[in-house]
Amino acid sequence: MSWPKRFLDITEFAFDEPTFVEFVDAAQEAAYFEVAEIWLLKQMLLLVLFERFAERTGQTLHADGATAANGKAPEGHAVEMVRLIESIRKLSDSDFRLRFLR
Repeated sequence: MSWPKRFLDITEFAFDEPTFVEFVDAAQEAAYFEVAEIWLLKQMLLLVLFERFAERTGQTLHADGATAANGKAPEGHAVEMVRLIESIRKLSDSDFRLRFLR
């Protein structure tokens, strides 16, 4: 499992820049990242978030009994989808790369 995916798994796919910076700082205590890796952090995180979004969307569309009697997705699913969309938005608005190039 990649460490960006590990971070998002730990946070239940809720991206938070300060928490992510702490995570990367701690990870760099074990091994420093190459400059190219740091420049790709945002893209790697976005890829993981989009993959999870697609996975959850597919599960909803194809799962038997995935909707309630009223035709709506279960509340937990809706909460996760909102969390994913919010994380994608937050990540798209952030530029944390320079914090790691010391």
